Amino acid sequence: MPFDALTICAKNQVRKTLKRFEATHLISLVDPDDRMPRPHRIAQGNHLVMHFDDVDDPALPDAPRKEHIDRAFKWVARLPETARLVVHCTAGISRSTALAYGLLCHQMNNDEAMTYVQRVRPEANPYKLMMELIEANLQSA
Repeated sequence: MPFDALTICAKNQVRKTLKRFEATHLISLVDPDDRMPRPHRIAQGNHLVMHFDDVDDPALPDAPRKEHIDRAFKWVARLPETARLVVHCTAGISRSTALAYGLLCHQMNNDEAMTYVQRVRPEANPYKLMMELIEANLQSA
C-alpha cells in the first residue's frame, strides 16, 4: 500500500471520508462496548474492527495490547498494492493517529511518518500507550 493511500478520520466522518478518499479498506478502533458495522461501501473482509479503550493504565482490561498492534500490522501487510485505507477511532485524534503512524513507519522513517500523520490530521495527538506498543513492535521486527 503506498503511503499516500492512507487517511485518518473520526467515527462520525467515516461515511464522508470513505467516499471522498475512494477507500477500499477500513480499520475501526472503537470502544469496547461500541458497535461499528461494516459500511456498505467497504467489501466483506476489507474492514478490521478492534475494540479497546483510550486509557493510560496498561493493566486495565480494556487497554490496547500487543496483539492489537500485531493484528493490525499483519492485516495491512496483506492488503493489495491498490488498497486505499481509512483508519478511524472515536475522535480521530489519538488511537487512529497512533496506528496510522505505526503503519507508515513500515514504509518511511519515524519523522516522515509523524509529519504525514500531522499533515493528514492536524489535531493528531497519538495515544501514548499505543505508541509504546508500536515502538516495541517496530524494534522487534
